[in-house]
Amino acid sequence: CAAGTYGPHCAIACRCKNGAECDRFTGECKCPRGFKGADCSSQCENGLYGDDCQMKCDCNGGSCQQKTGKCICGSGHQGDRCERECDPGHFGFGCREACGNCSIDGFTAHCDARTGACLKCPIGRSGMNCQHSCEDGKWGQDCAETCSCAEGHKCDPVTGKCICDYGYTGEKCEQKCPDGTWGSGCANKCPPCANGAQCNHMDGTCTCPAGYEGRLCNRLCVAGFWGLGCSKQCNCASEFKQCDPHTGECACPAGWQGDRCNKPCEDGYYGPDCINKCKCRGTSSASCHRVTGACQCHAGFTGEFCHALCPEGTFGLRCSKECGDCGVGYECDAAIGCCHADQLSCGQALLEFQRQQGSEGHSRTGIIALAVIVFGILSVLLVSMMLYYRRKYFREKEPEVPTVVFHAENHDEGTEFNNPLYSRQSVLDPDRGAEFLTPEEEALEQKKLRGRSPADRMQNEYASLDEMAGPTSSSRGQCTVPLLADSNEGATGMDEGYEIPQYMNGLNSPQRREKENELNSHRVGNFYS
Repeated sequence: CAAGTYGPHCAIACRCKNGAECDRFTGECKCPRGFKGADCSSQCENGLYGDDCQMKCDCNGGSCQQKTGKCICGSGHQGDRCERECDPGHFGFGCREACGNCSIDGFTAHCDARTGACLKCPIGRSGMNCQHSCEDGKWGQDCAETCSCAEGHKCDPVTGKCICDYGYTGEKCEQKCPDGTWGSGCANKCPPCANGAQCNHMDGTCTCPAGYEGRLCNRLCVAGFWGLGCSKQCNCASEFKQCDPHTGECACPAGWQGDRCNKPCEDGYYGPDCINKCKCRGTSSASCHRVTGACQCHAGFTGEFCHALCPEGTFGLRCSKECGDCGVGYECDAAIGCCHADQLSCGQALLEFQRQQGSEGHSRTGIIALAVIVFGILSVLLVSMMLYYRRKYFREKEPEVPTVVFHAENHDEGTEFNNPLYSRQSVLDPDRGAEFLTPEEEALEQKKLRGRSPADRMQNEYASLDEMAGPTSSSRGQCTVPLLADSNEGATGMDEGYEIPQYMNGLNSPQRREKENELNSHRVGNFYS
């Protein structure tokens, strides 16, 4: 049969693979070395080789070729049977790779025969191939040691000695450079910084305090700026930008005040920040220039402090006008010139001048006068209250009822009956009605009555009550007052012995007026006694 066929008439095709031959009679495959299976499609497993994979590899744990059995060494081994590790400086499969990265600065390091990692790096180096220096803060073999330097400072990765940054010194770099020095190892000398500026211990530059600038801090901030580095703008009014270069406080020019220098000086003050008090004599005689403090005299005043009136014969602003002849009844006022002496505005400048000259003396006199006035008012009020309550007391003490005298009929002696309740006599005045007598008046009246006989007391100067009750004229004012409302009613009962006392008759007679004058003079004497 031709290759690839078998059986009767070689009519059947073989099923063998990988170049295997088949039996021409049976068709069975005959596998080449390294393959196995009915159709020779499978390779030998690791560790087996030869015909039908019947032989075991002898490669020290390594694999071998499936056909020949030659050892294929794993990473890190070499030899016919893979019995040896790689030579120093080599690694990998068949030890074909070189440990080149482990050789640094003349130091040849061994590497792992399998991975190629350096087994031992030089002191101060780290990494798989010793390609890295120790990270900050580490030093020594495999960078396993920790630096003891002050925070932020590095150490030598080999020796561990602290490497100080610029501006620091000391075994552990814990100290700044002494004053006047700077830089690495504090070996450099500082420049002559001005205005208390400090030399930077790291770079040697002058660190200016607030308000100064320049390489040596010898210049103030330019106008309009202040603070550290002169970086802040002054917050003053737009037309007055200048401020203190150290604090930023606005430096007000003369005539202005306020946090932003935007308020003019108040009356009576002048100068920068308005701290100076004007020396002018009184605000009514002069005003003070808010910038210079110079007194600007009002009309009628002169002098450096406007403390004097215009010289006689002159008036007005700066006393620049002449009065001339004012004429009879007129006078020259220092402020307005000729004016009539009776005019309200005339003489105001003189009055103001006199007020200023005597302000200190008048102040004390005014206080004394005020005290006297207050005392006088209180005294008048006290006396008025005493008089008021005295009159009220006597008016309320006894009712205002005229005394009524009773006479029994047919008795010449005229026996009298006096009501005890109304024993105090009163006098009727046509203008004021009934009026009680004081004890002194009553005694005087009784003395006069005792000089008359009972018959005289019963006599009546009037023909009837109508006549007595007629219109009367009071010396205090023209007024018509009826003594009784009804003369007929007043006459009723008169024949039973009730009579009007003699001193009540003839109210408007000359005798009555004479008696009143006498009583009034007696009352005045009693009151002041």
